[in-house]
Amino acid sequence: MSAIEWSDEQKDAIDHRGGSLLLSAAAGAGKTAVLVERVITRLTDAVEPVDVDRVLIVTFTNAAAAEMRERIGRELSRQVEKGEDVRHLRRQLTLLNHAAIGTLHSFCLEVVRQYFYRLDLNPDFRIADEGEAELLQLAVLEELLEVRYQDEDNQDFLALVDCYGGERNDADLIDIVLKVYRFSCSHPWPELWLAQAAASMTAAEGKLDNYPWARGLKQSLALDLKAACLSLRQAVELCSCPGGPAPYLENLRPELEMVEGLGQACEGPWQNLYASFQAVSFPRLKAVRKSDMVDPELQEQVKALRNQAKKVVNQIKEDYFDQSPERYWQDLQQMAPIIRALIHLVQDFGENFIRAKKRRAIVDFNDLEHYCLKLLLDEEAEPGELVPSSIARELQEHFVEVMVDEYQDINAVQEAILQLVSRGSRGEPNVFMVGDVKQSIYRFRLADPNLFMEKYRRFGVEKGQPERRINLKENFRSSASVVDGVNFIFRQIMTPYVGEMSYNQEAELVCGRKEPGGEHPKQLLASDVEVYIIDRGKESSQPYELGEQENGEVEPGEVDEDQGLLENAELEARLVASLIQDLHEGGRCLWDQKQNRYRSIEYTDIAVLMRTTSGVANLFMDELQRAGIPTYAELGSGYFGSSEIETIMSLLQVIDNPRQDIPLAAVLRSSLVGLSAGELAAIRCIESENEFHQAVIAAAAPPEERAVETKSMGLKEETRVKLAVFLENLVRWRTLARQERMTTLLARIYEETGYYDYVGGLPGGVQRQANLRLLQAWAGKYEATVFRGLFYFLRFIERLRESGRDMGSARTLSENEDVVRIMSIHKSKGLEFPVVFVAGMGRQFNLMDLRQTILMHKELYIGPQFVDPDLAVTYPTLAKLALRRKIRLETLAEEMRLLYVAMTRAREKLYLVGTVRNLESEARKWYWLANSAEESESLPENGLAGAAHYLDWIGPALCRHPASGLLWNAADIDDGPGKLIDEGQFQLHILGETEAGGLIPVIDQPVDWLQSVSQGSLLETGPHAGEVERRLSWQYPYQKTVGKAAKATVTEVKRIFDELQEEAGGFTREIVFTTQPRFMQDSRGLTPAERGIAMHTVLQHLDLQGSLNQEAIKEQVAQLVVKELLTREEAAVIDVPAIVRLFEGELGQRLVQAREVLREVPFSMAIPVHVIHPELPKDSGENIVVQGVIDCLADEGDGFLLVDYKTDWLGGPGRLEKLTDFYRSQLLLYARAVETILKQPVKEKYLYFLSQGVTWKID
Repeated sequence: MSAIEWSDEQKDAIDHRGGSLLLSAAAGAGKTAVLVERVITRLTDAVEPVDVDRVLIVTFTNAAAAEMRERIGRELSRQVEKGEDVRHLRRQLTLLNHAAIGTLHSFCLEVVRQYFYRLDLNPDFRIADEGEAELLQLAVLEELLEVRYQDEDNQDFLALVDCYGGERNDADLIDIVLKVYRFSCSHPWPELWLAQAAASMTAAEGKLDNYPWARGLKQSLALDLKAACLSLRQAVELCSCPGGPAPYLENLRPELEMVEGLGQACEGPWQNLYASFQAVSFPRLKAVRKSDMVDPELQEQVKALRNQAKKVVNQIKEDYFDQSPERYWQDLQQMAPIIRALIHLVQDFGENFIRAKKRRAIVDFNDLEHYCLKLLLDEEAEPGELVPSSIARELQEHFVEVMVDEYQDINAVQEAILQLVSRGSRGEPNVFMVGDVKQSIYRFRLADPNLFMEKYRRFGVEKGQPERRINLKENFRSSASVVDGVNFIFRQIMTPYVGEMSYNQEAELVCGRKEPGGEHPKQLLASDVEVYIIDRGKESSQPYELGEQENGEVEPGEVDEDQGLLENAELEARLVASLIQDLHEGGRCLWDQKQNRYRSIEYTDIAVLMRTTSGVANLFMDELQRAGIPTYAELGSGYFGSSEIETIMSLLQVIDNPRQDIPLAAVLRSSLVGLSAGELAAIRCIESENEFHQAVIAAAAPPEERAVETKSMGLKEETRVKLAVFLENLVRWRTLARQERMTTLLARIYEETGYYDYVGGLPGGVQRQANLRLLQAWAGKYEATVFRGLFYFLRFIERLRESGRDMGSARTLSENEDVVRIMSIHKSKGLEFPVVFVAGMGRQFNLMDLRQTILMHKELYIGPQFVDPDLAVTYPTLAKLALRRKIRLETLAEEMRLLYVAMTRAREKLYLVGTVRNLESEARKWYWLANSAEESESLPENGLAGAAHYLDWIGPALCRHPASGLLWNAADIDDGPGKLIDEGQFQLHILGETEAGGLIPVIDQPVDWLQSVSQGSLLETGPHAGEVERRLSWQYPYQKTVGKAAKATVTEVKRIFDELQEEAGGFTREIVFTTQPRFMQDSRGLTPAERGIAMHTVLQHLDLQGSLNQEAIKEQVAQLVVKELLTREEAAVIDVPAIVRLFEGELGQRLVQAREVLREVPFSMAIPVHVIHPELPKDSGENIVVQGVIDCLADEGDGFLLVDYKTDWLGGPGRLEKLTDFYRSQLLLYARAVETILKQPVKEKYLYFLSQGVTWKID
């Protein structure tokens, strides 16, 4: 390794001696190489050489430990060959096999095995399988609950069950108990955390400020209010500009002062803060006159900024101040005994679970850490104190240095163990920690990146300090374009509030890679970061032609009329497939550092990364394989959902208990028995009153033993024989299940049924057979547990499903082949690829954990849901709201680090691919966020905290790049935001849905046989031809009603009446075409239908009690825009004079004076089918459910006045009468619905034509 040219920082880290060192190594900084070289230099130090077994090296995975051991051994062997200090080096090679290089779990296991007698453990203990441990947990907890239920005096427990137990069983409560237990185990002293959590539910003197989460919540709210103040200040500045809406200052200045006061109130008691929010008010903006000479664009910007601030303040008020402090405090006090009962239940469960494991001589991974910690802690130490025991002091003496790789991913228990085995407690810090907090992505496993950050902030960078930090910023992996692209994005989005750290000069990447000299080939891969956004709301910029055969038919695989139904993942997969084909077949080349030459891109150079592979990776695999691209994916799910596994699991369920209808029907319908759906129905009819199992037995009985004549049920002798054979096998398999191991049972089933061979002949047969073999492997794992029997095996598998550990299908393709790899971002950590696609950038973040009944936090403890079973009321307590806010920010920080990991996997080329529903609205949001940043390098933190997916971070950042004109155009903005950052090489592409979906290439498909079938050449006659003919010619007796919908809208009913009128020569509505079709118009306005909807929206929300003159109605329309009930485009087309004309007339005045006016009234009503379809018989007894929405219904005391607004243009003479006849059936149905449902008469029915102010009464 001496041939490596180390950077100054790397050399400093390798040679550092005396004291602890935190090596903050950025992605691609060569941290593993530095760690190995440091080990070698410690072993070969000329002054103080160290034996390798006296260095504790902790890695995150077993694979990393094996690689570390191999690299150290390889370097020691190389130095032996050089002849340097051969005797010492050979000794190190001998000791290497016994060196403490491994995961922390493996270290804990060694300590526990050595000192088992101090823990009252069986010396032959083994590590329990995860599924086995979960089964034991369930058994222990169910037994504990049974005991609790028998204690009738335990009222708190019964109240706990009432609040958090499920409706039908204890599943919800069991889930809560296990989650609290597992979370507490991530604390070095679980009992201490549980006790503190129970105590945290009460606060002295009824003050919310005394709760552990109160201070952090107020600080977080203050940051949001700070952002609101920033928006208002910007609005004030714009008002003061030439052409600015100066009259708005009368509103904005007091509002800014009010919001600043709210921010200051966050520093005081909650009671005062509550009072401040109750006084919050945003009065209507002062009107701007034409004489004010206001620039409309500036006016709209000011309104948008004010609305943004107003939205923040009102949202805080709605979320956190809708109840008084006293009410919030009372809620917590009411839930306190419930939570204490839960904590006691968790504590008792933990003790019982430990005892159960000791009786069975098993431990789980959690036990290893806590047993080890117990051995390392002094018995006299108080909970929370790290006082080393005699065992810990022995280990401190033995290990000269403790080296920790991936330090950013450890938890609090592991940190305590490392502190106890290192020499820090005796003033001789000797821990070498390597990691990158920006790559801490295992919080879901309870890793705590704050442990890294605490040292990052505390350790100094100057030499000679006992606790020092060195930053490795140089990235030797990626091209300058990738490095610049990562820096460009993360400088703007990674902040202390959202990303838990600042992406400053200390954190940013520096390109340290040396590019090859000489002339570059013409086909060299362009290194720009390319961003592809698929806009599902965008019409294609150009028409896409479908590939056609000579006969004019669309070829298989091409875009069809169902293209709009494609899922986002399918669209992205088709785009990615097209780009990969262009890379592979277009002759693109790249520099291969290992081969020291340029070469063409291979499939193995490419990786497709995504946040999660569940339900997505299989779609990508299908699309890429359709394009002829070989693909490999280690899927994280889908195994238990495969048809062959579901079939065998159903059979095992039937073997365990034949009286399970659904599994039994599934087995009979499957190829194991081969019955049709009709045969199953006939079997059900034999014993319709009994269990399905009984019906099967009856159907399988010989003719002489039948109680029911099965022929009359349509069952043939062949069916009876199939059932009899199956039941005979079932009896044998049930006996075998009691006598043999699970692996033997499965092997016999595969062999006797021929099912293993059968699935091998199906499409994907190799994969299916591999899945069945994997099920046998799981059975083997189960047999190694303390549980026995088929019942517990089924429960074992069910726990795997329920816990979300559904694994992907078994591997049938080697990952070393020339294939494109599809993997999750988590799986990609530590890897690198020349070309990386990060897909699913528009997929929503998974925030499901925030919806749990009880939230937990290591520092804020517990946030319960308030439940009052007597009143059937439930809502989140303020504690839960506080924890939800905190946990959401921590989750967003984790998502941001995941994005960093994904982007830094690329060596040469990075693609970011995402889909949005409507890019115009998204781009506007991104642009305003970018513009709000003003001169700041980072984006506003409240905007970053509001992100729903990765594009909500990438989009605003890109808006500040000069190459993002497409995004500005999408937002309908001519120029970029205030501050442009011209760093990083980006290419932005925006595609419509049809464009992305149409990129999949056509591949050859065997269609000859399909044509043969279509011509009938493969059909043969046989003994069943008559029956086939009978079934195919059978006609449904109620065919006349088949095409009739069971539910219809009034508009659909009216259409039916209109068609009948047209057939009779009646009136046909005139359709007026524009001069050009919509798709040919450069910029289209609203359609007549959209204009009509906008007018109806105004009439629905109009305040009839206020002034209804033109200015008042305009103001109300503006308020609807503010409330986001109308868009600006819709508000601009509102015919205000037409509305004024309505309320100046007699009909409008009647509406104003009515006792009550109902608007947009939905209804559903059943009417006889013959009313709508006269061709059907009146005695059919069938009804149709008619649904509709009535525009206006005014109660005048003696009956209803029914009004339906129309925006039709009346046209020439006679058209009014024709239109009223056209709409008559609609109003008659409305009136029928009102009188049927409300039991009051409709005395008058009117059509009101807004365009010309005409009122027409319908008789």
